[in-house]
This record gives sequence, structure tokens and C-alpha cells, in this order.
Amino acid sequence: MRRYFGAYRYIYNYYRTAYITAYDRNQSRFDEDAANELLIKLVQQDRALQIVDFRVLQGALDDVNADFTEFYQGADSGKKSYPRKISDSGSRQFFRIAADANNIRCEPDYISIHGLGKLDYDGTRIEGTIRQITVTRNAPGQYLMSVFCDDMEERRYPFTGEAVGIVRGDKGFAAASTGKYYSDAPEIIELRAQMSALRKEDNELDSEALKSLRKALAKENKSFISRITTHFIKNYDRIYVEAMDDSLRDGGLLSAEDYLWKCFLEQLEKKAELNNRVYLELDADEAAALPPTVAHPTECAPKETAGDAGSSHPSPLINKARSLLATGERLSNYIEEYE
Repeated sequence: MRRYFGAYRYIYNYYRTAYITAYDRNQSRFDEDAANELLIKLVQQDRALQIVDFRVLQGALDDVNADFTEFYQGADSGKKSYPRKISDSGSRQFFRIAADANNIRCEPDYISIHGLGKLDYDGTRIEGTIRQITVTRNAPGQYLMSVFCDDMEERRYPFTGEAVGIVRGDKGFAAASTGKYYSDAPEIIELRAQMSALRKEDNELDSEALKSLRKALAKENKSFISRITTHFIKNYDRIYVEAMDDSLRDGGLLSAEDYLWKCFLEQLEKKAELNNRVYLELDADEAAALPPTVAHPTECAPKETAGDAGSSHPSPLINKARSLLATGERLSNYIEEYE
């Protein structure tokens, strides 16, 4: 990380000096094309710069160009104040790196940057296509990431023509009309068990150990919900899911399982709207009284356990999901006819 901060600082200050020298001599402005050619030569001559992602160096040059463009505009109107030098001991420590398909990868709980490895973050939802990341080191020595994304429209998934019914699981997280069961992530199961054991040993609800487990569980919940909702959005155009009791969804006391299902519904609905998917929440018990009348393709999915797909005697839970799908399809067709 220090190497990247140092390389960014070196390039910025190098060009700052060159731009100031050119301006002081005869009010001339350094040519940007010449600056780009010089950057390539600097990298070829300095091995320390060669092991840093070139996009970081280009980011430093882009920043000094932007700062001096602002300086030139001010100088033309009588205001002359050169951009500040970046000190190696000051609070202004950062670098920018432009993103492309190869150098930056975003996961639910970390961002991987070429040359730096995995950088953990708090799991905040990142939408759209990442175009640039700025890493900053503040005075206390903490590292902060700012992620610039463009329009979320580019993240839309293609249509598949498929439909699915999803109900809450009895022992696992959910079951689908495809005959597949979706288990809770092993990390979530383990953290819940640790929290339960800790509560029995320690009556302090705000103990540091319990706070740490809660934080870890929240992070794993976000990661799990992100994965499973993306799976359904990518693979199905019409999604019918078991609704949650309104009294619970509108602020009632929630169990850990209820809270996870609530988060699942909220994120799935948002992603469905973004990707123009049909999304309906239905009463699964009422739907279960209706016979399933549509075909149910079986597909593989990440983070799931095999169910009884293909069995001549599917479980009541799978039948419930298929009834939900049948009801959803009927409602969806009815809505289309009268719109």
C-alpha cells in the first residue's frame, strides 16, 4: 500500500514541479500529450514505478492536469496560487486507480485490486459498474475507500424466460419450485451458535464479545443475501415469493430467521425492479390449496443443497413452492390482460 501512495505522490510532485517551472519561465503551459509520453519514459527508467499499476500513475497525472487547469483559469483572472505539494508526512495521502475488467473485482465483503490483493470493507451495497477507486489514509492511520460507479443500468441481466416460486424453508433458508433447497450459509449457522452459547454463559447483552459476533453476523448476512438474490435475478424473469406477515415486516419483534427473510425480500424486490423482473409476494398457505399446473425446470444454483428434484413424491415444502408458482403465473397473466 505504501508503495502505491509513494508512487502517486512522486508522479504528482514531479509534474507539479515541471508545470510550475514552465509557467514561471514564460507563462507557458505544459503540453498534456508531451506529459503522457514523459510518463511512459519515467516508468521505463524507474523499476520502482514498474511494479505499481500504471493506472495509479496515470491517475496522478490526470489529477495534476486537473489542478493546473484550475490554476490557469485563476491565473488568467489575476489569482495565482499553485497547487499544493503532496507531503509524505501530511494528511493528504491518497491514490486513485481507474477500473477495468481485469484490475478490480468487487465481492460482497471485499474489493480485490490488482497488485494490492483483497481490501476488506463493511459490505455496503455497491451498485453499478465500478469506474474508479480512491484509497485514502487519514491522520489516525486508517485506510478509506471511495468507490465511483456509473449508471446501474449496465448491471441489468438478460431475460431467461423462466419463472420460480420461493418459500421459506423449515430447516434451511428456502425451497424453490425447481425442487431445490437453499441452506443458510455455514458461516451464519456457526455465528448464530456462538451467539447462543455466549448468551448462556454471559448475561451481558452488550459485552464486547457479543458485539463482535453481531458485527460478523451482519457482514455474513449481507454477503449471503447478495449472493442468493443475484442468483434468482440472473436465472428467472418471473419471481413469486412467500410474503412475510405485515405485523413483522412493519416493525414487529423479529427472530434472526425472520430478519434474514425480511432482508431477502427487500433486496430481491429492489433487484427485480432494476432488472425489469416480475416480482410478486404471495400468501404461500393460500396458494398451497391450489394444484400446481405449470412445469418446473430443475437447475443448479450456488450455495444450495440437493432436494428431491425428479422424485415422484416431492416434499410438502416443494409442493408449496410449486403451488406458489402456479398462483403467481395466473395472477401475472391476469395483470397483463387488464393492463
